[in-house]
Amino acid sequence: MFSFFARQCAIVFACFLSISSVLGQTLVPGDLVVVGYNFKDPDEFSILSLVNVPEGTQFFITDCGWNANTTAFRPGEGLITYTVPPGGIIAGQQIHYPNDAGFVTQGVSGFFGLSMAGDQLLIFQGSFLSPQFLFGLTDYNGGWLSTSFSPTNQSSHLPTGLTAGQNALELDEFLQAQFECAFPFSNREEFLSRLSNPNQWIKVKDRVILPILGCGFDVLAENSLGWNYKMEDDRLLLFVSAMLPTKEISWWYYTPESARVLTCWQLDENRFECELPEKSSDPLLVRPCTIEANRCEKYKRIDWHPETGIVWYISGKGSLGVTIPEAHTVIHATLHLTDGSMVWQQKEKSSAHMNIEGLKPGFYILTLELAQLMYRIPISLIE
Repeated sequence: MFSFFARQCAIVFACFLSISSVLGQTLVPGDLVVVGYNFKDPDEFSILSLVNVPEGTQFFITDCGWNANTTAFRPGEGLITYTVPPGGIIAGQQIHYPNDAGFVTQGVSGFFGLSMAGDQLLIFQGSFLSPQFLFGLTDYNGGWLSTSFSPTNQSSHLPTGLTAGQNALELDEFLQAQFECAFPFSNREEFLSRLSNPNQWIKVKDRVILPILGCGFDVLAENSLGWNYKMEDDRLLLFVSAMLPTKEISWWYYTPESARVLTCWQLDENRFECELPEKSSDPLLVRPCTIEANRCEKYKRIDWHPETGIVWYISGKGSLGVTIPEAHTVIHATLHLTDGSMVWQQKEKSSAHMNIEGLKPGFYILTLELAQLMYRIPISLIE
């Protein structure tokens, strides 16, 4: 049995000596990341590219565990080769296995198959015998193996060149899961830090819907679609200010469980009326996505006061917007920290939109003095 296994390994390794990346571009750790997967048959996963990748670039995905003691893959599973199709990949684009073009799957003295008992997905360039790792995910009970244990079909050591919490993620038998990407990110490092944090992943009982829709990975996408909104009675009106074919726009909102489509009707070329979700979370995080390109704008956090129609939202990077309906005149507006110290104020102004910049994350009290009315509104500012 040993000699047969040795012969099989020799054949496999000889084959992979001739397999190496066709480097249309050399990538670095964190350029490609896994954002969702289903280990339950049929196998699925989605990879997000954080950079533009030209056509012809090749990289690999394997469920073979990495053995740090031998600095080699443990054979017995499979290898997927992905070749970037004509036109290339843009930053923020998801690559979905097995449906997207460009994937070729083969066995490594075994076959590619994700185990419900736990497994790993390792992305690399180079070759099977000399990999340059880009990202690693393990969903094995206990995470990455200590080097005192040998990898099995379901486990792996932390691959060479990767760092846990930066470009390598360890989950604990999530089996079907997706990264919670609903909130905006200020830079690549923050995105990778959150992606590599198990607390930022959603575990589901059945299947994750892939690729992840309504998820724009803000720091990666270009903000080409200027938009704003206002509340009228119980209606949410959305306004598109940039010239973009409106037929390509889909509006999404965030819930603790997932991102969902917001039901909207187009009133004219640049204006939409949307139905507020019956069980919407407070606040409501809303964003537009371009359907064909699977690109999304930043979320805007929408809060409203039913009695006055006052709307306030937080769009990231320390910005708080407040819209006052035409029926009201603001006599005095202030923003305080919870310790009572004032950070902003504005004197009398009618039917105004106020934008407050440069705020740090934290809790604030917005006080609005209207004619014969006073409102104190709690604000939770997130990045």
